[in-house]
Amino acid sequence: MKRKLILIYCFFLMLILSCSKKENTTVSKELATFSKYDLSFQYPADFPITEFGLLSNEANETSGLVQAGRQEKDIIMYQVTWIKTEKYDLEKGLEGGFAGLKNSKGIEKVARGKREERELKGHRVLLEDYSVQASTGEKVYGILAGLYCDKAGRGYVLMTMNSTISKREDVISDFEKFLNSFNCH
Repeated sequence: MKRKLILIYCFFLMLILSCSKKENTTVSKELATFSKYDLSFQYPADFPITEFGLLSNEANETSGLVQAGRQEKDIIMYQVTWIKTEKYDLEKGLEGGFAGLKNSKGIEKVARGKREERELKGHRVLLEDYSVQASTGEKVYGILAGLYCDKAGRGYVLMTMNSTISKREDVISDFEKFLNSFNCH
């Protein structure tokens, strides 16, 4: 099951990197809210939403992946993946995610940053920043984070990617806005 999640992350990373064009872009300050499958989060209103199934053909309350992002300009993406489970090991989940990134086609280098813990509405969140060097030369920065929501009985992986920012504090700030808007029940 974790292998399937890693493969899906890698697929989307490759898709995003291969479809991007290097142009300056602005992101809408207006926010929209995704609210479905007993979870919600905010994202820039001009970003399209894409949903995918993990354990079935379509996303549902048991598992899925939802992504808000732009692929025709600089890479800016917010993603939530979830799976219903009784236990979820945050450390192993992050390690698996990074192993998948390192083994992805089109990825030359993955540089891992600092691992930190946060709390979100009583839930432990384990996060780590990273940068990815694509074979095209493009560099993308982001955060990979895991959390377990005991009330919903689901493990979540939240991921951001952004090629328009490079300072660690800006990457963290971008992620924290996303994280603080996330509700798991």
